[in-house]
Amino acid sequence: MPPLGDDYIPGQLEYLGEPVTLGATTVKGIVDRSGVELYRGDEDEPELIGRLITVTVLTGSLPGLAVGATITLGATAYRVRKYREAEVDGALTEIQCVVRA
Repeated sequence: MPPLGDDYIPGQLEYLGEPVTLGATTVKGIVDRSGVELYRGDEDEPELIGRLITVTVLTGSLPGLAVGATITLGATAYRVRKYREAEVDGALTEIQCVVRA
């Protein structure tokens, strides 16, 4: 599938996205809350410690994005675990995060 283009993506994020805040910057992002469960402990008694969620935003729209940074979705703060450019043309960035403890 060819890239959708710079004109199409911002409109779709605005229409489908939720507010995502990093510092003083708020943008719209697509949030996938069906993430991977994180456990600690041994196999006999694992303890669920959180779930990864993925947030997709326009690349470069969140200045200061870094591993360990805090982003806010609604009233919940999340810690960035990792992020990467998601599209072939680099238009979107996927951010994996977990609830901030």
